[in-house]
Amino acid sequence: MMAGCWGTKSQIEILKSIGDKWLSNDDGSPRTVLDEDGKQKRVEPFCIGNSSGINGGAMRPHSSHRDGTGADLNQSDSNPICNTLAFRSVFDRNQTDELCELLINGGMERIIFNCHYIIKRRERVQEMVSHHHHIHCDGPGLTRGPMRQLRFTSCGGCNIWGEGKCPDEIYKVFHRGEWVEYDNTTTNYAPGDSRGRGAVRLFEGSDLNALTKAEWEEMNDNNTE
Repeated sequence: MMAGCWGTKSQIEILKSIGDKWLSNDDGSPRTVLDEDGKQKRVEPFCIGNSSGINGGAMRPHSSHRDGTGADLNQSDSNPICNTLAFRSVFDRNQTDELCELLINGGMERIIFNCHYIIKRRERVQEMVSHHHHIHCDGPGLTRGPMRQLRFTSCGGCNIWGEGKCPDEIYKVFHRGEWVEYDNTTTNYAPGDSRGRGAVRLFEGSDLNALTKAEWEEMNDNNTE
C-alpha cells in the first residue's frame, strides 16, 4: 500500500465524486473542452498522487499534506493537464480550468496552481512555488487557511503561452513604482516570499498588479481621454 495516499473521509469522498464527474457530463456524454485551435476535444483522466501519511505529520518535501485534507492531482506523460517535458511544464489551460471549477464546486477550500488565467477566474486558486506542473487541492478541515488575502499569480507554463493564443497571459506588472514588462523567469517580484519564478501579487490594494495586454491598453486609453 502506498504510504502517502491517506486522507480524511470527506476529502476522499470529494475526490471520488469529482473523478466520477470528470470524464462524462450528467447526460452521459463525454466531457469536452475547447483546444488551442477552438475545437472541442475530450478531457483526459487525472490521477491522485501524494495525499498524507496514515498518521499525518510532516511529509517531505511538502510543507502541507499533514492532516489528510490535501492531495496532489498528477498526470501521465501523455496527459496535457500536467505534463513535464524537457524540464518545462506544459499543461492544457482549458482542461485545467474546467477541473478546478469541478474541484471548487465539489467542496475544495483551496487550490494551488500557477496559471494567471485560472487564478483570476477562480478566487480559491493561488500561486505557490513548484506548483506549475501539478494541482494541489485542500478539502474540508484545511488548517492553514485559504490565504486569499495574499493572492499571488504567475504565467508561462500552459500549452498556448507565448504563442499569441492566450489573451489572458500577463503582459505588464507594477514593480518598484513603475509598470514593467512581465518576466516569467524572475523571482524579483516577490523577494522574501516562498514563491515560484514569475510570481507577482495579483492585487495592490484593490487594483490589479498584473495586467494582460488588453487591460494594459485599456488603462492607457483611459488615461489619455
